[in-house]
Amino acid sequence: MGTGGGGSALSELAELGKGVLENPRAGLKAIVYRYPGYWAWKWWQSYDDELANAQMVQASLEAARKARQEKALGRAFQQLDCEAAKLRQAHPRAGMWFGVGTPDLTLRFFMRIELAEIQRSLLVTAIALKRYQVRHGAYPAELAQLVPEFLTEMPRDIIDGQPQRYRLNPDGSFRLYSVGVDGVDDGGDPTPSPEATRQWVRAKDAVWPVPASAEEVKAALEKPARNFPPGGARP
Repeated sequence: MGTGGGGSALSELAELGKGVLENPRAGLKAIVYRYPGYWAWKWWQSYDDELANAQMVQASLEAARKARQEKALGRAFQQLDCEAAKLRQAHPRAGMWFGVGTPDLTLRFFMRIELAEIQRSLLVTAIALKRYQVRHGAYPAELAQLVPEFLTEMPRDIIDGQPQRYRLNPDGSFRLYSVGVDGVDDGGDPTPSPEATRQWVRAKDAVWPVPASAEEVKAALEKPARNFPPGGARP
């Protein structure tokens, strides 16, 4: 955000001047944003932004330490969410001058970590289950049977630190799931989230996807096809 040295600042101003000639409205807006906007932020808002950012970094470090110590992300993320709410109250204008909210950016970053870790941990267990099935002819009755032949330790749900939820179905298939980002065990409910209907990992429970049964395939093939207008986008 700095204005740089004299030469670079003049070159930048010249480029902005060209923008004014090409598109006066957008060019003038860029100049106001870059110069009066920057200096106003620097003198009246930058200290509060930097303080809020430093406090959020500290809260993130503490949350990461908690997750490492407890080997679970759920409570650590809840702690960070509470700290972010306190920061918003203490610094209501932090990050808003240039359209960037520090707490929100950090929380979104931690959310991505949660989603990636849920998928990674379930994938490791799913691979172990398949190896067990190939060697023994059927899936195990419980996850403890994977240790130590296929896993070094009992697989844990990365959200709450408890054993991953698993049950063997009567037809020989299985249901493996994490409680998901909300931390609530809904019994393996794969109902999609309204905010992300196509992301299985963000459903009520993050249920590991398995191949559709013959009945499910038949029902899907018999379902009437939806008609879309020519050139229309599919949902």
